[in-house]
Amino acid sequence: MTGMLAGRMLADHYEKVTIVERDQFPVEPGFRKGVPQAPHIHVLLVRGQQLLNELFPGLDAALAEASAPTVNWGTESINVPGGIRLPCFESEMITRTCSRNLLEWHVRRRVAEFTNITMREKCRVEGLVMDPAGERVAGIRVYSGDVGDDGKMATEIWEADLVIDTSGRHSQTPKWMQEYGYDAPQETIVNSFLGYATQWYKTPEDFEADWKAILISGRPPDNPRYGGIYPIENNQWIVTLAGIGGIYPPTDDQEAFLGFARQLANPLIYQALNRAEPISPIHGFRNTANRWRHYEKLDRWPTNFIVMGDAFCTFNPAYGQGMTVSALSAVALDHHLRTHRSVDAPRLQKDLARASKNVWRLATGEDLRWETTEADASALGFTTRLAHRYVEKVRLVYQSNSNAARIFFEIAHLIRPPAQLFHPTLLGGVLKQVLSDLIGRKTEQA
Repeated sequence: MTGMLAGRMLADHYEKVTIVERDQFPVEPGFRKGVPQAPHIHVLLVRGQQLLNELFPGLDAALAEASAPTVNWGTESINVPGGIRLPCFESEMITRTCSRNLLEWHVRRRVAEFTNITMREKCRVEGLVMDPAGERVAGIRVYSGDVGDDGKMATEIWEADLVIDTSGRHSQTPKWMQEYGYDAPQETIVNSFLGYATQWYKTPEDFEADWKAILISGRPPDNPRYGGIYPIENNQWIVTLAGIGGIYPPTDDQEAFLGFARQLANPLIYQALNRAEPISPIHGFRNTANRWRHYEKLDRWPTNFIVMGDAFCTFNPAYGQGMTVSALSAVALDHHLRTHRSVDAPRLQKDLARASKNVWRLATGEDLRWETTEADASALGFTTRLAHRYVEKVRLVYQSNSNAARIFFEIAHLIRPPAQLFHPTLLGGVLKQVLSDLIGRKTEQA
């Protein structure tokens, strides 16, 4: 997704844009090897949907035609953090929900409509090509799928004025840069050891409820289980169950899958699944660590080369932030090119880091609530512990205050910045709790 959105932005600034893809694209929406997470829930946050609709006019109408439903996250979803159901709230937080396969297929169709964009399928990038001075990335070395006279796949050199790595979690850029004498980036890793399992269901024909989607969160420290029901096209549900700290949902047994759902902090998902028909195998995924490769901090960096998306900053995918951050990064790329007319690679890498910083704090802040999470000592300092105590107080506020719940969810959907956690509605509620606690303790002492 990052590669397609970056390509879409580059098309406004360059005569020719080439998107290189290892897979062969499916003719219709479908799974492909390069997206191992595709079977699982892919939430497009409200801010992400706004940006995609701006970049691709008509996208929402196309998804509607493909029977992708809508969900109002204030009035049509049930949100249960830590076992307590949040109050509904009036909002315009509405997104079109669908499978990753359907969304990617429609985005790819619109990218392909740009006459100056070429998509090269079944091509594997094997490395970077530097200029003789070793200061500029001049192109890439590619296995293009063609077979040479010796019967082996031929390697080609593709020259470029700008190269962007959007190859995802398994990016080879650190290794390639070291081959040319550059330092590998410092990495920050926060790993909650979350794993999840997903199964698709047919929505029961006679199913009636006051919700379209359900999200149930764990409760530190005693219940590390999460779950979600997400409505998609063709009257189907995607159901994802997750566990933190190595408490993984099963992937090989239907009854055990339902048993895990039964242990969630709220029984709603288990009750719904008992009435629904599974229509897919159970798919698992456990590569969920947050990882930031700090390219923006390197003193030396080649010109004409950028790293974007999961290739430089990967979030725990359970929080559904990845595609929205891809869109925000593409906007940052476009803004940089419009401002500077050409790529200042070190500056742009810093711009991309700023576009990811707030989301990184949200994702890692949630993971760091669990004692089983592994992270650098710097991530577990006094400031982090203080922030956790404050957010726990905020949770108590929005569990009984619909306006506070709306503000919190607007932060989660990236409509508001994280600084809005100190919105007067939230801060005032926290201060009332602190004052009440102090009075209570003084009364007990007396």
